[in-house]
Amino acid sequence: MSDETVEHRFIQIHLACESITDQKNDFWSTLALPSTSAIATSHMCEKIYNGVSNKKLDLLLTIQTLQNLAITCNETPKQVIFLRAITRLLVLNVSSSRIQFEHVKNTGRKHNSKLVYQIHPFVVIIRQKASLYYYILNEIDHLFANFDIATCLQVLSAFMTALFLTDNSVESAALINRLTSNISTSNALQLLPQLFDMAKELLIEYPLHKDDIRYFCLVDWLIWLNMSGSMWGVPCQKLQVNSFLYTLIDRALTSVTDGKSIVSHLIRLERVLANSETEFNFDVMWTSLSYTLLKVQTVEEQKYIVSIMKQMKALDIASNVILRVAYIPYYQLLSELNDKSASDSIQGLKNEVLTIIAYLDHNETPLERAEEYRTKLTHDVNLYVPTYGMLSRIICHLEYIYTKEESPILDETYSHAPDSVLTLTLLFSAPFVFSQDEESIVYSRMAEISCLLETCYKFPLLLFFLRRLHASSENAFIVTHILKDVIPTLVDVDDPVITSKVLQVILTSINHSGSPDSSMASLGIKALEHTHELQPRVWQELKKVFAEWVLRRRSGTVRRRIDLTKTGPIKMELTVLTTMRNVCKSRARECAPDILPMVISLLQTCQDLSMASLSIMVDIINTCVQAGLVESRSIWNIAVVYLAQFSLDQGVTRSILLVKQLCHFYSIAGKKDDVSEPYLQFKDSLLKEYILPLIQSDNEDAISYALDALSNFPAQDIATILPEKATDYILQCTSGKPNKNQHKVLVTLMSNELDHMRRGLFKGEAKQQKTVVEDPAHKTQVTNEGGEVVGERELAMASSFINNWEDTRVAPGLRSGYASAILHIIDQVNSPDNVKGATMEAISKTKWYRCMVTSFTDVSLTDHLMIRVSSIQSWKTFFKNALSDTENDMESIVSLVLKDLLSRLERSTVPGVTCNITLALTGLVSTVRMFIPSFAASCATEIIEVLMKNYIVLSGSPLSHSAHLMSEEVQFAAKFALGHLAAFVINNDKLASTLYKVLMDSATSTNNKSRNIDTAIDLVQYANGYAAGHYIASLAMWPTITEQIESMKDTGMQSLISYCSSPITADSRVLGIMMGLASKLKPAYMGPELSFAVGNLKSYLAGEGINKGLLFGSTWLAAVGALNENQIDYDISGTIESVMTAASADINSAQHFYNFSIPYAQIQFHSYIYGTDDQAETLYWDAFEPLLNSIQNDDASSNYRIASLFSMGSLLGVEYLNSDDNARIYTEAEKYRPALRNRALDKLAFVAGLNSKSAPIGNLKSGRVAAAVCGKVIESTKTMIDALKTDTDPQDNSGEKSSMTLLSASSEPLSYSRLNNNTSYIRAVFDRLVVIESDKDKMESMCMLLESLTQTSGPLPPVNWFTLVTKISKLSNTLRALCLLFAATHATSSLSLSEFLLTQMTSIFTAVQSKRDLDMTVCDVFFAGKGLGTVLELAGLPRPETKQEIKRRGMSAVVKKITISESRAIEILQLLGQKYQYFDYDTQYTLLSNVLEHLPAVVDENKVKFVASIRDVIMQSMVLYTFTHADKDDLRHSGYEKVVRQLVACSVTDITELFPTGRSEDWKDVADTDVFAKMTALCEVYRLHKTETPVKYMSSGLVHLISMNPYQDTTLYVWDMMAETMREDKEELAWMLRVLDAFVVYVGAMPETEDAIDNLGGSLETGLSSILDAWKLGSPIACCDKTKALETAFALGNFVNTDHKAEQEQIVKRIFKLYDMTQDFIVPSSFLNRLIHALPSDTVKLI
Repeated sequence: MSDETVEHRFIQIHLACESITDQKNDFWSTLALPSTSAIATSHMCEKIYNGVSNKKLDLLLTIQTLQNLAITCNETPKQVIFLRAITRLLVLNVSSSRIQFEHVKNTGRKHNSKLVYQIHPFVVIIRQKASLYYYILNEIDHLFANFDIATCLQVLSAFMTALFLTDNSVESAALINRLTSNISTSNALQLLPQLFDMAKELLIEYPLHKDDIRYFCLVDWLIWLNMSGSMWGVPCQKLQVNSFLYTLIDRALTSVTDGKSIVSHLIRLERVLANSETEFNFDVMWTSLSYTLLKVQTVEEQKYIVSIMKQMKALDIASNVILRVAYIPYYQLLSELNDKSASDSIQGLKNEVLTIIAYLDHNETPLERAEEYRTKLTHDVNLYVPTYGMLSRIICHLEYIYTKEESPILDETYSHAPDSVLTLTLLFSAPFVFSQDEESIVYSRMAEISCLLETCYKFPLLLFFLRRLHASSENAFIVTHILKDVIPTLVDVDDPVITSKVLQVILTSINHSGSPDSSMASLGIKALEHTHELQPRVWQELKKVFAEWVLRRRSGTVRRRIDLTKTGPIKMELTVLTTMRNVCKSRARECAPDILPMVISLLQTCQDLSMASLSIMVDIINTCVQAGLVESRSIWNIAVVYLAQFSLDQGVTRSILLVKQLCHFYSIAGKKDDVSEPYLQFKDSLLKEYILPLIQSDNEDAISYALDALSNFPAQDIATILPEKATDYILQCTSGKPNKNQHKVLVTLMSNELDHMRRGLFKGEAKQQKTVVEDPAHKTQVTNEGGEVVGERELAMASSFINNWEDTRVAPGLRSGYASAILHIIDQVNSPDNVKGATMEAISKTKWYRCMVTSFTDVSLTDHLMIRVSSIQSWKTFFKNALSDTENDMESIVSLVLKDLLSRLERSTVPGVTCNITLALTGLVSTVRMFIPSFAASCATEIIEVLMKNYIVLSGSPLSHSAHLMSEEVQFAAKFALGHLAAFVINNDKLASTLYKVLMDSATSTNNKSRNIDTAIDLVQYANGYAAGHYIASLAMWPTITEQIESMKDTGMQSLISYCSSPITADSRVLGIMMGLASKLKPAYMGPELSFAVGNLKSYLAGEGINKGLLFGSTWLAAVGALNENQIDYDISGTIESVMTAASADINSAQHFYNFSIPYAQIQFHSYIYGTDDQAETLYWDAFEPLLNSIQNDDASSNYRIASLFSMGSLLGVEYLNSDDNARIYTEAEKYRPALRNRALDKLAFVAGLNSKSAPIGNLKSGRVAAAVCGKVIESTKTMIDALKTDTDPQDNSGEKSSMTLLSASSEPLSYSRLNNNTSYIRAVFDRLVVIESDKDKMESMCMLLESLTQTSGPLPPVNWFTLVTKISKLSNTLRALCLLFAATHATSSLSLSEFLLTQMTSIFTAVQSKRDLDMTVCDVFFAGKGLGTVLELAGLPRPETKQEIKRRGMSAVVKKITISESRAIEILQLLGQKYQYFDYDTQYTLLSNVLEHLPAVVDENKVKFVASIRDVIMQSMVLYTFTHADKDDLRHSGYEKVVRQLVACSVTDITELFPTGRSEDWKDVADTDVFAKMTALCEVYRLHKTETPVKYMSSGLVHLISMNPYQDTTLYVWDMMAETMREDKEELAWMLRVLDAFVVYVGAMPETEDAIDNLGGSLETGLSSILDAWKLGSPIACCDKTKALETAFALGNFVNTDHKAEQEQIVKRIFKLYDMTQDFIVPSSFLNRLIHALPSDTVKLI
């Protein structure tokens, strides 16, 4: 018996419990003692539980202590006791809710102050002591046995999460078994669904790249729970497997993409889909399985997939677009099942594959309800919530297909895209080869993608192409495209298998196509050529094909006539020869030695070769000669000489193709430097016997080819076939129209002359004598190119009008007509007085003002509607003449006149006067708009306000105005004027909308009360319609169409046409609508309205009843539509003629006959001015006959006579409606023929009483109309004269006068008299230019001579060019551009040319006041050409040495280099800065690029100040303007970004110039619209100076960018631009760290507002998406933001999977940091949660 004291259990229990009761501090020590028995421990735990329940002990501290005791204790009974105590306390915590137990420690969450967050004790225990796992499972049994299910699951939730989602060494299956065993009949209805939901959540949260063991355990459990539900009576709705189906697919897709086996996935997927209650998205499932089938590695996996796909529900009703995504995978599978001795299982699989392919081929179900499918896809929570992986990219592609219904073709920049993106693009492109709209490009892109993929799918793709080739045999275009362009693309130098297969296909098409000369054989040869380009080793096969064809061709006995339209042997012949030529050009050394003998043998044996074939053969010979494989003289004697002689014998025109290639041969021979006697004789023979006859031929093309060849011969050789004197040759070249290649010969001759010129001739002194050039006598008459004096008779009529008017010799009955005419012609003889000061007193004393005031009472519009309609144009002409000399005072004068007219309008009480004032106001604004559009809009707004307030009665409003204001005359004028004025304020969105409603309401109101149009036109209704029609037409013609304008135009046009088509309308209003449309629309902008008008006319001709107003108005509109630019639509013209003929026989249409005759007369006049033969003049002469007869014979008051007077005006060039179109004026002037016009003018003058000696009597309406028409004809003629004057007599620029003074003292000679008159081509060119400098007929010759001078390498001998080039530059814009280019080329060695360049640059850009003033041809010379660069070079900034320029030895010592002062160059740049706003982005970029090229990287100390001044000018005048004037609609693609980058490169040397602090303060006051410019500048500074300093600035910029609204276009543009900058830097990992750091900084300082949180979430998604897209790491397929966020998370997860472990670790840390900081924000945390799940498992530890 032991000596130890006996320990009684009850004593141990008592002592232990007493220690707790006494609250001794050491009771925990007692509990931890090994000596404490299990029974005592158990009782102590009971007391501890009671203490916690009574709140005597702290719950958290107690749990943590018991947790530690369980871990440290090694006695199993006591461990069990501790676990039970912990379990009871956890249950107690559920009721108190004091502690939140989690599976991982979370330090970033903003804690709820009422909760304590702690890791679950069981989680800590299994990590520290896994041996206790099964005892913990016993606690689960205890929980379910003693507590309700909700409590149990709440206690176990964190533990279960940790068990499955964190790293540990315990078996998760044991937990599942224990939970399953606790399901019983009594609790199944409640427990089973809750366990299912918990397991589903765990599955959804399962990391994408974590091991599959626990994952499949969860999947199997979920499947079991689903299957067991029916056993326990659980409703199936609570156990839906489709809720976790997509996570299984997502994981399978990701695994197969990573090259892992997915048999386990497929087994479970098949089991899930076998459940009849499983619902899924067929399209997602089918496309996912298609991708999987393409990627799997085993036959077993393939069998599973085929089986699943074949048994899928809805297969028979699925769209063929979706089904055909499986094409390539099935063709790949088919290619792998070709073993004829395979097992029955494999054979069965092959048959299934063939069956499915056949089903895909014949499926005709289209993709319908795509939008519905897209909505269903994007709103499927079961699909989106669990998606972290590859499924996101499939969703992207599916959404794109639903949205666009076209192939997701990637652009060429995505050649380095992820393999999975390219693979999906390949799969989703396959269905669209059936689309006729894009099938060819889809084929090509599929082949290109197959070459980019890491995994080779070329063979299945080849099978697919062959199947489509067979199926498309009826479509020649597709067959050609597939065989010739697509299939050869699959060839690769490193892939002999595919190369052999492709070669086999192509050779089969050549050798087994039925006939060796068939089209398919020809196509096969071109395909073989394409294959040879990619794989040179197929040359032997290609050579064999050539040799066999040559053998057949030589042995053939067919003697056929040359007919290239036949497709037999000729087609094959041309195919083979062109292929030979192409092969020779691409690989001459390799292939030409074999091809050349074939060509020679064909030439020697075949006598029936076509000209095309011969030309190709000569081209082949030329290639061989150039490659040095044969000597030119040898091959000439062997073959080419016979062809050359043959071409001359056949005639140049017939053999022009052959001549072209022969001339190329002559060029090659002429270039060769061989001074041997035989070769010199050979060249002499070429020149005299073959080239000279071509030059002397009549064929311009042949002459061009010959001159090009001639220019390649040495000048000494060329001289042997030219006239003896240089002057004779230059005269010969310029006697007619010069050939386009003539200048090349002159360049050769002048270059040779300069090479051999004595250097002393470059030092010639200027002669003091000045050549006096007598100017021709000033001619007062203006003539056109036909030599006809323009306007002689009209100007005489104008004088008569003025004299009669001023002498008051006008009969009272004619006064209103004369008054209308005077408005047009008052300045034709006696110009109006100039205003002496902008005061109303001075204005009122001018002649034009007095005329205006009297016209208000004299002008009457009652005679005819056409006078009324054209009245605004009359006033416009009047004010244009009156204000033309006001220059800078125009705005102030117009303001005074406007105020005066509005005052008169308010005081007027006479309807006629009110009407005239209103129309005068409109004409005034129309005139101002020609000069100052913005001021015109302001004036129009003021007038509109007056009209709307005092005169316009809205539809339906009560009549509340005075009788005067409501008179028909006043209402007509107000509404008619409103329609015109509204067209001037379209830019004012609010006012434009208001006017649109007013005008449209008036034009389409149901109030159709109106006079019968046969009685008289209802002027108010007519004005309502005309105003609306004119306004809608103006909207259609507006140059900058916004969304609002587009909407108003479309709806307005539809409303007007709809109203005109309705059965109950007001005739007058309909007529007004149609004439209003005709007054502004141009044919090119017409659509349904023209068809509507023509249809009405045809209905009338068919005898159908039609509204008269609609018939008349349709004639006007159709006539406008017939005048299409410089041609006539004769169908419409014929219809109008037929309608006019029919109307002339209708007595009821007599008073309206002008509605037919005037439009038809306009068509006749248009036909004449654009006619090109004598018949046009004859028809024009005949057009006057019926009008003259009517005027002569009809009664004075006859409606036909009145119509004839107006029509005669149209034949003389008058436009009554659309008078703003001056595009044809110059053409009219050139077609002016007095002999055709004068009889009409005489008749108008006679009817107007202009030449009558006695006072007219009787009905004088015809006389008034004739007088008004005369005024319009005279005004039209004056416009022609002005057009001719502007073209022939431009005003001198004031800047040139000072330059002439400077150059008078120049040392440059005035001529080249020191050069030999007989032999100097330079002198001959100069002298010839002097002779023809003012001859407009010699402009083409001048162009040729200037071009030859420009292309001749200088320096040229000194001469004073200034006067000559100044005069020439005034003849045309083309000549001016050539003169400037010539000056820029040689300015560095010529004082006169440098002064001309500077003077022209100054004068041209000083005159620029708007974008319209810019001549882009000149801008190209100054900026894209050498102009501005030459100026900078003259100022000391040399031209960049891009290539070695031709320099003549010794010239630098002879020729003095011209220089200009730096200040002068700065003045030019300052001028350009002032006009910078008028340049488009391309011009701005070109200008800046030119400057940048001349800014040295290392500045010479003498040029430091100059370069700094240039940078300062650019900064002040260009940079600051550009930053605040961005193209907000298209920042990235309009050219704005590249301009900003160039500006920064040209001006910014220190980043602090743009960002003073480098902190957030720099962005504080920057508007969102200006962020793009500043961020672009920042990126450009970084690109130019890659140091740490710009990085700091960019980081602060990123923080500001994150704070912006991420869904604005501006923000997206900035993200894209930033991402491209990062990509160019090629430091992706470093940049990703910086971006994530910026997010951390922003979140740390972010205000917790809704906007800030939304910006954060959006910036995370859109910003990272932009970066990954730019880096070609994400999918570029367009999709919604929700889908893009999924794809971005997956792409970023893949990006983190890198070999650079240090950077990888830092990126992961920042991602978790962000996640911790944003867990309380739904959108950011959701995105980051997805991202964390997509991270590689070996880099992420969730604890």
